[in-house]
Formats: sequence, C-alpha cells, structure tokens
Amino acid sequence: MRIAIWLIAGVGFWCSCSWMVSVANQQVGWVQHENPSGFVLRHPPGWKVELDEQWILIHNADRSEFVVVQPFINRTKLTSGQLLQQLPARGTKLFPGATVVRAERNPAAPDQTLASVKFVRNGQPAQAAVLCSIYGMAGMFYAIAAPADRYEKEKPSLIGILTSFRFAPPQQAPQASAVAGIRWVSFRDPNEGAFTVEVPQGWTVNGGIVRRTTTETRTIINVTSPEQDCVILNGDAEIPTYWEPDRMMQSGGWVVGRWYNQNTLLANRMTGAQYLQSYIPDRFGKFFTDVQIREVKDRPDIDQVMNARLGPIMGASIRYHFGDAKFTARNQGKQMEGYFSGASLISAAGITTWSMQYLNGYLAVPEKLRLAGEVLAHMYRTFQVDQTWFANNMKASMQVAEIQRKAGAEMQDILMDSYWARQRSADERQRNVINMLRSETDVKDPQTGEEYKAEYGHNYYWFQPHSRTIVGTQTADPPRIDIPFNQLQTF
Repeated sequence: MRIAIWLIAGVGFWCSCSWMVSVANQQVGWVQHENPSGFVLRHPPGWKVELDEQWILIHNADRSEFVVVQPFINRTKLTSGQLLQQLPARGTKLFPGATVVRAERNPAAPDQTLASVKFVRNGQPAQAAVLCSIYGMAGMFYAIAAPADRYEKEKPSLIGILTSFRFAPPQQAPQASAVAGIRWVSFRDPNEGAFTVEVPQGWTVNGGIVRRTTTETRTIINVTSPEQDCVILNGDAEIPTYWEPDRMMQSGGWVVGRWYNQNTLLANRMTGAQYLQSYIPDRFGKFFTDVQIREVKDRPDIDQVMNARLGPIMGASIRYHFGDAKFTARNQGKQMEGYFSGASLISAAGITTWSMQYLNGYLAVPEKLRLAGEVLAHMYRTFQVDQTWFANNMKASMQVAEIQRKAGAEMQDILMDSYWARQRSADERQRNVINMLRSETDVKDPQTGEEYKAEYGHNYYWFQPHSRTIVGTQTADPPRIDIPFNQLQTF
C-alpha cells in the first residue's frame, strides 16, 4: 500500500507506468532548454524558464502551471518534514495561502518527505505536490503545481518536465573541447534495433542489446579508437544477478559462491565501490597488464539523486549504492589511465537480491583521458531508445529500463561535472547558484591569489603547497602543526 501511495502521489518520480506513454506522446514538439548555469530540461512550446538565487522555475504563459526545482543548504538542520511544515509561511511567493493537506515521509530514504499542498493563485484554488529531500547539509525541493480543476489533467505534462530535468556542466570560459574535431556517426543496435547512439567516425564499435532472459536486457556498447589507445566501455553482459543467502539457505547448502541457477550467483551484498575493487582487475586484467586501482570511493551524492528519482517507481526496499574508481594499466608498454563507475541495486524485500547497474568507464593514454570522458558523456546524451522496439516491449520491466536510461544520463552529467567542470562562471549570480547545486564554495590563497573550489560545510580552509591539497576544518587550528598550511579565504 505504501509503495502504491508513493507511485500515485510521488513527484517526478511520481511517474506511474501507465503514464509513460502519455508523457512520451505529449513531449513530441517540446522545446529543449540548455541553461548556461548548468542544467537541461524539456518543456512545452510557450513555456518559460526562470532562474534566480532561490529556485529554477518553469511555467506556462500565465504562470498558472509551473514546476519548481530548488537546491538549498540546510543550515537550520531541520528535517524534510519540518521544512515542509514551514511552506505556508516561507513559500508565499510561489504558494500564497498555502495549506499542507497531507505529508508523508518516505521510510526508505534517509530524510525525504512528500506533501500535498492547496493554495490560492490569482484568486483561484490551486494544487501542488512538493517533495523535500535532505542529505547532510544539502537539500532539494521539487514541486509541480496547477489550478485545482486542471491539476489531474496537467499532471502528466508537469511530470514530463520534471523527469526531463538534469544537471549538466555549466558553460565555462572558452576551453578547447577534446571532441571538437570529431565527426559523429549514428550506431544502431544490430541485435534488436533497440537503440541508436552517436559514436566517433572511424572508431571500432561493438555491442548491442543482449537479452539474458525474456524480460532482462542489457545494453552493451564498447568503442575503441583507431590507435587502440582510447577505449570506452558501457555495460557487461557476463556478470550475473546476485542473491545473498540467509541462514536457512546456508543450512541447506546454498552458500556464497554457489550458483542458484544459470543467471544467479549466491554472493554477499556489496556497494558499488566495494564491487569495483575486484571487478576492475578482473575485467581489465584479461586484456591489459599491471592493472592497479589508485582511488575508489562511494558516491552518496549520486545515491541521493538516483534513489529520489527512481525509488518511488521501483519500490521503497530497492536502493542504489554508487561508487567510482580511478586506475592505471599498461598496454603493449604504454602507460594508460582509467576511470570506471557502477552501482549496486539492492532489494531487501523478503529476500536480498542485488545486481550491478550503470557499469561504464574508459581507459586511455594520459593525453587522451579527457577525450575519453567527453566521448562517453556524448554517447549518454545522444542515446535514444527506438520507439517501435519500446512499444513491442511495453512491459513494466521495459518501462523501468527506459527510466533508468534517462537517469543514467543525469548520473553521467554529475560524474562529468565532478571531474571536468572546475572553472568559475563569469557571472556572480550564476556562480552562487552553481555552488549551491554542487555543494561547493570558492576559496582563495591570499598569498598567491590562486582560486580553488572546495567542499562546502567547513568553517576554515587550508592549502598544503607541496601536495596541493585543500583541507577543511571546523576550528581555526591548522590541520597539522608539523606540515605548513596556508589559510584560505572564502569569497
């Protein structure tokens, strides 16, 4: 019952399977909006997008229907439910005369609450659904709203706008693109015609849809440069689905390492980061030598976005755990550097099954590392599901796969932003908004005048000249007394 409530009332994420075709049909002829501040979305013709220091507002001509996305820093440390209860007093500009009719916390999320809101706009009764999600000090508000008598009718379109929203690298100061000279050609899935994607002309492309069962498909795309010094990988058809055995299963001989069936291996659950520690040496060690992981970490920032986007659709007991890793390898004497990411999708409903999703990355010589990242990002942005194939596979699992694909593009944008989009925006107002979106702050070394980006949330920041690392502290004491640190200034 609880899952059904979140499916029906959920925001953006409020998308039930029966609406997917309706939303897709309505999006024909919609306008793509690419904002220089760092986000992309689609909206109906005649709608406008406004950005100020508080929120991103997408509205129709008379502003009676609108969608809101608002990142914020939760300095008050209030819960999502407490913040939504303040909506009548603090949200008067968007929701005048607001009354929170119902608020329900999502038990599967760390701190996420959905509220149904009634308000009055231009003298007419209106209705809204507002979702507040908190992770640490970072918070997000999402909302859809329309006149009360049109709310149910317009809800699919409003959902379509919100589900098309994704963060993207902001438009930076002029910088040569690594893919500027590349000509792109369309690659069509040779197995079932399930998708098309743009790849560099002249590069070797292998892959397509791999159908492991009647309902389970995997998208495999492997791209290699003519010089064999840049490899892009997406997906893996060989890894199984996993099942964590409980005590009863183990007592019956079903232990870790045993195959339950031809597609399911008994294994203890892992996060994405934990899985990559063994997966990268196993996969790349087949073709390269001296494979060494240099850094591996969890990505709670992506967990928050993806679980908020997909959780209400797939169920409260299913959660993503993202991780990424940097590694090195050698190929015929050439030193190469790599990056790979992936997420474990864990279901704890009765029995614990889990699988690895969004496995993708690249390996390249150092001078082509940026090229590899930009090619992968371009492939995600140009990936399109074939509508005929989609219609022929119109089952719930296929609908979830399409939603996952859209979320994957957003996930790739976040990853690209984390590693490549580090330059300041020239516009001060846009700089502040971008910092809020990414939970970052600007710091400057008063001794050298150099400027850096640092993780938001610390009272003091320090720069170690030798290692060129930035450390944040809550007190005015340097991180260490035996190593010299320069105190940085925020601006």
